[in-house]
Amino acid sequence: QSLIKERGRLALPEIASIFAQICSGLAHAHYQQIIHRDIKPANIMLVDDMPLADEGSVKILDFGIAKIVGSAGGELQTLTQTGEIFGSPFYMSPEQCSGAAIDQRSDVYSLGCVLFEALTGTPPFSGSNALRTMMLHVNEKAPSLKEATLGAQFPPLIEQIVAKMLSKSPGDRYSDLGIVAIELHRACNRLSASTPVSPENAD
Repeated sequence: QSLIKERGRLALPEIASIFAQICSGLAHAHYQQIIHRDIKPANIMLVDDMPLADEGSVKILDFGIAKIVGSAGGELQTLTQTGEIFGSPFYMSPEQCSGAAIDQRSDVYSLGCVLFEALTGTPPFSGSNALRTMMLHVNEKAPSLKEATLGAQFPPLIEQIVAKMLSKSPGDRYSDLGIVAIELHRACNRLSASTPVSPENAD
């Protein structure tokens, strides 16, 4: 969170290093039938004195409101329950906001919101209050990265990855964050060698 506040927008090599590790960590949790439910910048920690490219330099925090997917009927079992609605409004999936059933694709959406913010400096939706923000997640299509930055050019491949993660319907999103890690790493490395988008040259 502090890195986004400090930089505003992150460069593609930083995006690749940070989000590949987040994707891999969440994918491992999902393979264990655990859904985080509160993915946001404040729950992602960068380890001091470790290069971002090193494995283990990025940590996912606070699984306190995570859920375990039950074996019977796909029902969810609460690990910790503090209220009817879980998560942070800026990063909640449409199904979280509406109180519908969730699976790992809800974490995909939330991580898409974080990725959007890392690339643009702002979350995809920001209403006048928490309820309005949640309704935007449910009803409004997410802006493109270009729209959110008032005209900055982003390579189509990056736009496509973020848009798929932020699809309203879970069925239209990635179902496996391991695939996101591969696609994002490939896209960032390919594009950083040709037409990088970064805080220094994207404005």
